[in-house]
Amino acid sequence: MTMIRSMTGYGRGQGRAEGFAFSVEIRTVNHRFCEIAVRMPREFLFAEEAIKRAVQRHVARGRVDVYVSVTTDGTVPRTVSVDWGLLHGFRAAIDAVRDALGLEERLTLRDVLALSDVFVIGESALDGERVLPALLAAVDEAARAVRAMREAEGAQLAADLERRVARVESRIDAIAARAPEAIANYRHRLENRVRELLADAAVDEGRLLTEVALFAERTNVEEEITRLRSHCRQFRELMRRDEPIGRQLDFLVQEMNREINTIGAKANDLAISQLVVDTKSELEKIREQVQNIE
Repeated sequence: MTMIRSMTGYGRGQGRAEGFAFSVEIRTVNHRFCEIAVRMPREFLFAEEAIKRAVQRHVARGRVDVYVSVTTDGTVPRTVSVDWGLLHGFRAAIDAVRDALGLEERLTLRDVLALSDVFVIGESALDGERVLPALLAAVDEAARAVRAMREAEGAQLAADLERRVARVESRIDAIAARAPEAIANYRHRLENRVRELLADAAVDEGRLLTEVALFAERTNVEEEITRLRSHCRQFRELMRRDEPIGRQLDFLVQEMNREINTIGAKANDLAISQLVVDTKSELEKIREQVQNIE
């Protein structure tokens, strides 16, 4: 069973605890390594490393953005404190204005309540151990959804790659079949050319065979074809592993390109050259798809 996973995914999760409601969104895209960035309210930063570990249980590679939003249901205890320094500053300023203008009014409690930022409203001390399980459950739910999406897209990638590898193999077979014909054609062209140059003189069959043998040695691509077929088999075997394989597939595609380029450099035949161009085009499409595999 093919187990390829894409590196593109999205998932959401939710959780509740101690009056807090957590909403978690995770988005993943291509990346060479596993890079996780978590964005959430400052008071929950204590959970950052635990969140990353929870995500890594489902995502092995890719750029991962985790967004955590937190709301309260009104039952979370809140605190009110007074900024005494600011309050005394306001009073001194008000007294100075009153004295300068000769006013009689005095500062009242209602006036104090209207002063901006003197009263600071905040949450009570957060008990991280009590809310962390619910938060991590929301992260796990989102990460599982991401994994499911990556697996679904991976199945489509696998089907496309299977077709493209089959096309590469068919072109390799065509090159292997064409190679002996290329040598025979070379001998025929060489013999005709020699006869044209020597007119009615006898052709040195031994020398002709030597030239054809040298040509066959220079253009021999059996080793490259063998390695290409081996790479195609390895490619398929990797696609059936239930583990991150993107880097290994990328390396194999590089090796396949190296072999087909060597065949192109050796080939002295138009038909083989065209097959090489077609194969390189197919390998480039495979390389593009591999870039999105975990």
